[in-house]
Amino acid sequence: MMYAIGTDMHKVQKSLRSRAVRVALVALPLTAWGLGRLLAETSPRFELTGTADSAVEAVPLLQDWQPDVLVLDMDGESGTEAVGLLNLHLPAKVLVLIS
Repeated sequence: MMYAIGTDMHKVQKSLRSRAVRVALVALPLTAWGLGRLLAETSPRFELTGTADSAVEAVPLLQDWQPDVLVLDMDGESGTEAVGLLNLHLPAKVLVLIS
């Protein structure tokens, strides 16, 4: 499921056509490794900016990463708390939740 965070999806799509899509992953290490490999092999347009094991770990890193897309694996955390925490600090334009 994909959610736009405070922005118009048409503007997001237009800006992403001209450059790499920066993706950050918040997931357990094995999941992050697999998703990172999938992104790298799928398209050179995806740039993995960083990974974190939890939302708490990701928050101080998000400003440095500047992701366009944040993928959050919901298995390791309370979904409501993680989304709430990340939404406060989220520079990403799109949040993808997986479980």
